[in-house]
Amino acid sequence: MFLTKGGLSVHTGGHVDSRLTGQSKILHRPNSKEAEDMMRFKPSRMTLAVVLAVAAILAAGGVAVASNMGFKLNKPISQGPVASAGNENWTSVPYNNPYGSTAGFCAQTGLKSSVITGLAQLTYIRPIDDIAVSCTCGGTCTAAQPLPGSAAFLPGIGFRIKQPGTGSTSIIIVGSHNPTLSFNIIPFCNTRLASGICSAASVPLSGQGITWLDIPYHTTAVTFKDLCTQMGLPSSALSTCTLSRVDAVTGASQNATCVSSAASLVNLVLGESVKVTCPAAVSGIIPAHF
Repeated sequence: MFLTKGGLSVHTGGHVDSRLTGQSKILHRPNSKEAEDMMRFKPSRMTLAVVLAVAAILAAGGVAVASNMGFKLNKPISQGPVASAGNENWTSVPYNNPYGSTAGFCAQTGLKSSVITGLAQLTYIRPIDDIAVSCTCGGTCTAAQPLPGSAAFLPGIGFRIKQPGTGSTSIIIVGSHNPTLSFNIIPFCNTRLASGICSAASVPLSGQGITWLDIPYHTTAVTFKDLCTQMGLPSSALSTCTLSRVDAVTGASQNATCVSSAASLVNLVLGESVKVTCPAAVSGIIPAHF
């Protein structure tokens, strides 16, 4: 069935596949079965929760179109000098997607890739050693370099887009969800220390555990606190994870620990990845979703 309000549409197909935001448009018509479902539709606590969840991300800054086939997100991209601070578009993509590689993502989303327009840059951080790996569209991004986030490479990990230019533009991101994909968070260490959990010989001198989480587009989480609870992240006064997001336009960061009340005040943004650092390992995470 469809739940619609103005330009907002959610196709449930018996369950909610995604949440739509902004100036979304209904791109397909319901079939006869869906029409019958609509006629039999009765409000329930679940459908109210869906509507409220959708409303909660109306200000997310993007347009997502969902059906039983998957997701389509019109993601805003803040532009600016690639070599300078700011304009950091930390990005989530669906766990199943058609890109296959960094070069594929560059080409299919139309990121800038010529010396005339300048070269967009993709960057991901490896949690195993906190080393940032970057490439440029039309340059060092290749078909041999996998895109993080899927089961094939760095599952559950998001990445950053920086694109030269001024003002904002947008790209279209497509894909579908993998409900069985799970991932782990390893303990955060700034560097290898003389004692404690960060003293293990396996801890790189560069540190470990910076994890930019790829958040599903149809997540049931609305705030940082929701993520902490749903993913079972450490949330005690003596041991708690820290979550952060970066506003691509202003460059301002919002940070909160799972144990703090501030975690309930920071909203997730559709299509944006979230940085997580934890004092202990968390294994087998499968994000909750509609």
